[in-house]
Amino acid sequence: MSEIVLEARHLKKVYNANSLNAFEALHDINIQVEKGEFIGVMGPSGSGKSTFINNISTIDTPTEGKVFINGKNVLSMSANDIGHFRYENLGFIFQDFNLLDTHTIYENIALPLSLAGVDSAEIETRVKEMAEKMDMQDHLYKLPSECSGGQRQRTAIARALINNPSIIIADEPTGNLDSQNSEELRQRLFAAEHLLGKPMTPSEVQKILYFHDTLAMSPDLIEFLVEYCVSKNHKSLRYMEKVALSWNEAGITTVAMAREQSSAFKSEYFSVLRFLGITGRSPVKDETAYIDRWLDQYGFDLELIREACSRTILKTGQPSFQYTDRILTDWHAQNVHTLGDIQNADETFRSTKKETAPPKKQPSASSRNRFNNFHQRQYDFQEYEKRLLSGQTVQGENGDT
Repeated sequence: MSEIVLEARHLKKVYNANSLNAFEALHDINIQVEKGEFIGVMGPSGSGKSTFINNISTIDTPTEGKVFINGKNVLSMSANDIGHFRYENLGFIFQDFNLLDTHTIYENIALPLSLAGVDSAEIETRVKEMAEKMDMQDHLYKLPSECSGGQRQRTAIARALINNPSIIIADEPTGNLDSQNSEELRQRLFAAEHLLGKPMTPSEVQKILYFHDTLAMSPDLIEFLVEYCVSKNHKSLRYMEKVALSWNEAGITTVAMAREQSSAFKSEYFSVLRFLGITGRSPVKDETAYIDRWLDQYGFDLELIREACSRTILKTGQPSFQYTDRILTDWHAQNVHTLGDIQNADETFRSTKKETAPPKKQPSASSRNRFNNFHQRQYDFQEYEKRLLSGQTVQGENGDT
């Protein structure tokens, strides 16, 4: 069953009520918004769009009706409770930014966290992370008046997303951007949602903004990125970020370059099969998942993967993706990147093994003679010599002849 995160019942808003100038801006409005939905409100200027948004988001109070957010009747709350509820559950992006002019960009982004009583160390960490995603890390200590319109808009977006709200309220969020930036913002959001087959969460929106603003990916390239990852059964934005970073490091800036790179990945599947002595067939799904992990997640090149495959064959006598994966996972944990790193890791392992091996037991002085428990005979050789010369029989002390 779908989860309702926002509901308005019979909403009515009248300005200048009980006067000759009374004006009804909202009349009997009913709406339900399910978790994950992306809803746009359209209409000409003066039709009541902003009034509607303000009345369903606790900014204003309707004349009549009820508003439920996450199942709670917000109109029955006290002013203090509504304030607390607002900065814990809602994120706001306004057309005119609504930034505090006397506070820095850092302080504006941190505002919802400060109101929520979050520890200052955590606030610093989260603000800096968000600023990097919005490409505002170099402007944190500027005032809004010292920033461009686009920078102030990204600050407003960062402030709206910083507390990971369950609902984002945006009143013409691209109204103060130029037409090109507005179109790009819409493209990178809608294209991703179309390919993912679902509305994006606030954290996923942050990732898409990061791809465009920080990695300088065009909307077309972002769309291909999502399409490429989805075709490989990866719908996680975290996985897409890793691919995007690898493309960025490789200098990939166009869809054509990305297509060429993706074809190279396919050829690498067959290279790894050959390393393990497998020929005459294509890789199966589990095998490509292993190879993708080694190439994309671990960032290994074919030279390191070949070495791991060779060690697998020497150790097991047969091709084994599982054994190769254990080797490469260990190398990844040891921060191995080159064959030289592998040699150093091997030497460290041998040294550690030698130091931790139990010392060999040294034989005692008494144990060196295996006849140490044999009773030694005592002979009087001078007496024997006399007897031999006189022809007498020679006997030992035990009567031996």
